[in-house]
Amino acid sequence: MFIEKFSLPTRVALLGTLGMSAWLIAFSRILNHAGDSWNNDDKLLIGLGLLNGFLMLVNTAGQLRTMLLHNMKWFTNNLDSLCWISLIGSYFSVLYIQRLWQPDTLDLFLLSFMIVIHSIHTIRFSMPVSVGVLLMPAVLYGWQAGGETGFYLALFIANQELVLWGLGLGVLRELLEA
Repeated sequence: MFIEKFSLPTRVALLGTLGMSAWLIAFSRILNHAGDSWNNDDKLLIGLGLLNGFLMLVNTAGQLRTMLLHNMKWFTNNLDSLCWISLIGSYFSVLYIQRLWQPDTLDLFLLSFMIVIHSIHTIRFSMPVSVGVLLMPAVLYGWQAGGETGFYLALFIANQELVLWGLGLGVLRELLEA
């Protein structure tokens, strides 16, 4: 099988690279929207986009630190405050960007990358908590978009989040077994 040719560290690096690429695509749309005007709303949009990326890195570093401190053992922790703060801040930043900007349909989908990329961090929680944490921003984002587009957008985001969460669980299992 093709994936077997890649080592586990290579696959982890690839996953991280894809996450950063997705964030960069979404952030580039925010920058494109701001264009040359850079009024106060544009500065706020850019700041919120940067906050989203920063919180992704903080959450990743926090989860990696936890694994290293526990000799590569993993503990589900529904009360991990760093993870909760990072996720809530990340989701809020995207919902606020969407509210201020009110992007067209294409940009709604591209901006949703800033929600989806955080899905892998919910492996920190138990399954029921993870699923709830994943579905809530998808529903809120779709609801804010409204109408038929919002409905399908929420389904799209939820699907992508659940796939990434499942992938994250698989990579975590491999890391722990290695």
